[in-house]
Amino acid sequence: MTNKKSQLIDATPNVGFLSTIRNSGYDNYTAISDIVDNSLDTEVNSKNVSITVKFSQKQNDSITIVDDGCGMDYETIAEAIRLGANTGKNRRTDLGSYGTGLKSAALSMGRKFTIITKAENSPMIILEHDLDEMLENNSYGVPVKEATIEEIELYSQQLKNTGTIIIIEKLDGISNSNVTIFKDTLSKHLGKTFKVFIEEKNIKILINDELVKPIDPMMRNESFVRKLSSNPYDFYTYANKEIKFNVFYINKVDYKKAREIGRNQTYAGLYIYRNNRLVGEGLDLGIVGKIGDGYLNGLRIEIFVDGECDNFFSSTFTKMVHDNKKNGINQSFKDASIQALSSYIGTARSLEKSEERQEEIEPQTIAALDDAFKNINNNKLIEVKKVGQNDKQEEPTEKKEIKNPGRNKFSPRKREDTFSDYRLNSLGEFGNIFRPFFEKGKYVIEINRDHPFWTAYLSSQTPQTISVVCKLFVSMSLALGTSQYYSDSEKEGFFNEYFAEWSSQARKLILY
Repeated sequence: MTNKKSQLIDATPNVGFLSTIRNSGYDNYTAISDIVDNSLDTEVNSKNVSITVKFSQKQNDSITIVDDGCGMDYETIAEAIRLGANTGKNRRTDLGSYGTGLKSAALSMGRKFTIITKAENSPMIILEHDLDEMLENNSYGVPVKEATIEEIELYSQQLKNTGTIIIIEKLDGISNSNVTIFKDTLSKHLGKTFKVFIEEKNIKILINDELVKPIDPMMRNESFVRKLSSNPYDFYTYANKEIKFNVFYINKVDYKKAREIGRNQTYAGLYIYRNNRLVGEGLDLGIVGKIGDGYLNGLRIEIFVDGECDNFFSSTFTKMVHDNKKNGINQSFKDASIQALSSYIGTARSLEKSEERQEEIEPQTIAALDDAFKNINNNKLIEVKKVGQNDKQEEPTEKKEIKNPGRNKFSPRKREDTFSDYRLNSLGEFGNIFRPFFEKGKYVIEINRDHPFWTAYLSSQTPQTISVVCKLFVSMSLALGTSQYYSDSEKEGFFNEYFAEWSSQARKLILY
């Protein structure tokens, strides 16, 4: 039997496929974010991105995105315009990698886009990708040319040296034609998506000449937010990847504030950052278990991964992670995440429940605690500058927490001439017995009402016993505040470990 030679078949898709990718899952704001990704990749090295939204006259409507990056030469732009381009990007650091984002994102908003670009020591190049013309000619061919003198003069103000301009026209996929609403929504979206780049890499993004401000979904600097994880990050390992994360709990606030900040099931859960770029928010993914009872409405967890983890989430070229894809999440990654996060999730649930049952604490117990701290603050032997004393120092002193900085921003009750205070919080059965803080000039003792030390012992003791225990806690807090160590970070790490182990051993002794 003779072997016949195989033949190569031209598998170039019909040009009509471009109409299909217009419906690839982008909304207007994620589409623009995907185009901005190209500007912020490592090799492009843009520091400024300017977006202009123009919806004034339908025939001239356009969205323009300009960056001051390295620009493209003929060879680069020829590869970039191909579907599934060979990007050569590093998945561990760059925001793009699929070679599809620019085309599909631009076409999801308009039927035509133009690229004007200039690389160093290269001419200005103009490429026009017009879907209508391509369909009419039934050809994937895209015209590209060197800019004329007139065109160079026209674009020279935006491309002063190197950079790229993308103009999207024939807009037929815009969800809101009100420029003000569109601009404001886009600004918030980009502020959240590129928060790390704006804050840490000094990237400036403007929309219609207005600067985009970074938005922190964790709201970590607000007084009603506490950090439950370690500082600056906690870690867990999966598939030889060290995955860092932070866990925050938003305390219950009034109805108006809760609506303003989105304290609800929609925004609770996981926030996934791929190469420091937000790709998913308010997710459950079968990891958090936020749906149902509302006890996790205040929980927000940020997780940082690189592009090599895309297969963990079944990510597509849009890079976005959605809950409707949770069945495609790698199960062993899900298991590792649940193991790493479950204790924090339990703590958040306990905190939420505790705020519903504050009135359950016996009034005489609260009275005993109040009297104990009143007695402590009246102690003349403790040489601590008290809140309310005259202070001749003109410069404000720096506020420092003894441990777990940023973990809890609650303000204690206002008292005059005091140096110590307390609060009762639910930190989970497996949390520490208490946590000391230095806040607004006071040593604050946060007592864990879920720990067996409280539930099985202290809450039912006499005022005299409660007073002695409170004095013990305050004395430990004062000692921590004045003790010297090699460095603040090493000191914090040592005492975090000490308190956790002490609380664990006490739990065993009390329960068994």
